[in-house]
Amino acid sequence: MSDRRIRDLIESALAELAPGAILVGHSGGLDSTVLLHALAESRKARERGLRAVHVDHRLQSDSAMWARHCEAFAIQLGVLTQTANAFERVNEALSWFIGSYTQFAEWRATVDRLTEFAAEINMPGLTFHCLRHTHASQLIDAGVDIVTISRRLGHAKPDVTLRCYSHLFSNDDGKAAAAINAALTR
Repeated sequence: MSDRRIRDLIESALAELAPGAILVGHSGGLDSTVLLHALAESRKARERGLRAVHVDHRLQSDSAMWARHCEAFAIQLGVLTQTANAFERVNEALSWFIGSYTQFAEWRATVDRLTEFAAEINMPGLTFHCLRHTHASQLIDAGVDIVTISRRLGHAKPDVTLRCYSHLFSNDDGKAAAAINAALTR
């Protein structure tokens, strides 16, 4: 897709949005990085107050490195950024989110409750998208298999989930090595 086509799509999408600041949830993954970069090149997005937020879930030993990476990237683009280190408060919001999310009739009321809750804890950028990432991150940290996580997130295939969250999986090969050693020494 050409750069011009991407710019046109961005400008068209911005025209459809209600007035107000543009807040990008920046995980540091490919999708959010490309989106933030594309919006940073848009004069209209900047005029509306483009900002980036990274939620540090603190589930991985290198989560602080990811937070620094996201902050440095946003600064390089000249975009205001903040990292929300709100593991405990996001957990609190997540607990009531899980129960309400599946009941579509309550959707609007649930969104309103989350908006109010986010304002109360001084995190106005907290959205269901943030909570979705937290949910996935916690499942990965708990060792839940990728197929189950993919189904819970509503992804068409597990490879979609892996593309979004592969950076959260441990690079420790010890478990795999122990499993194959146990199988070979029977």
